[in-house]
Amino acid sequence: MKILQHLWKYHQRGVIFADLRYLNTYSTEKFPSSEEKLSHAYLPKSYLNTGSVYVHWPYCRQRCSYCNFVKFIPHPNSHWTIQDNILEDAMVKELQHNLQHSHISSVQSVFFGGGTPSLARPHMVEKVLAAIEEVCHLEENAEITLEGNPTSLETKKLKDFRAVKGINRVSIGVQALDESSLRLLNRDHSIKEAMQCIHVAKQLFPGRMSIDLIFGRPAQTTQRGGNNAKYRPNGRLI
Repeated sequence: MKILQHLWKYHQRGVIFADLRYLNTYSTEKFPSSEEKLSHAYLPKSYLNTGSVYVHWPYCRQRCSYCNFVKFIPHPNSHWTIQDNILEDAMVKELQHNLQHSHISSVQSVFFGGGTPSLARPHMVEKVLAAIEEVCHLEENAEITLEGNPTSLETKKLKDFRAVKGINRVSIGVQALDESSLRLLNRDHSIKEAMQCIHVAKQLFPGRMSIDLIFGRPAQTTQRGGNNAKYRPNGRLI
């Protein structure tokens, strides 16, 4: 409080401090050094050396109307703009560089998001996890999540991702369970495909599956939003 009072007093006089160390002259409290800020007195050791990794796969088949994440859409009738192995190797190098220049020595969770990472090769996951283990410790019970879209193609690939050592949780981008909303959001799956994907995911990842639903859409009422959350295919809750 005393520091703020001094700052305000000298702000009124038009004085600007280029270095906050000069404020020690006006305060009985000492500012902690950078080393002190990183000491156990300020943060627990686990907070400093344990972290999570987010891996961004930047490609999608089409552009959804609500999404502001970085993504790239391939030209019609073409494959991705660069080869899978080139992108994967670049991701691995950037990840290892960031980990090496951080305080992180142990990773407790990994999230593959996007974009649409379920369009990637399962081998990409293996390369990324191996890269993490080369630099630091990947905890034995680490939660490793794959984000995916519920199209028929990607539902079939879930088995391949499940076979990869590491992936133990999936997050399915359902977003809506009525056709008009799916068209509004420019989604590339149907309700039937979404329900089939949820069914397969629950079998492959029992107790470790979540779905995304978007609320607050244009013209969405509370009742329609509630109906999505309580959707009952064949009279059963999803």
